[in-house]
Amino acid sequence: MLNMIINEGKLGEIPLSFNYCKLSRFFRSSTMKKEKMKAGLKSLGYKMVASYISPGFYKSTASMSVIYDIIKAHKIEEVG
Repeated sequence: MLNMIINEGKLGEIPLSFNYCKLSRFFRSSTMKKEKMKAGLKSLGYKMVASYISPGFYKSTASMSVIYDIIKAHKIEEVG
């Protein structure tokens, strides 16, 4: 738990956390693996860490529009 708090603190002041599994369901897409989401954000120059608040919640230096774009790209890749 302490490591999660320390890692989250490294991102700076980010007020919102997100659950990409719930976001995927909202957009009617299959849930991508955490590693794939993290790799997508990293390739764009952003960071993502687990939030200590609740399991499954993450914080990122990316804006919600970037996270949406990654989920959208995953859905397009999924559908073909």
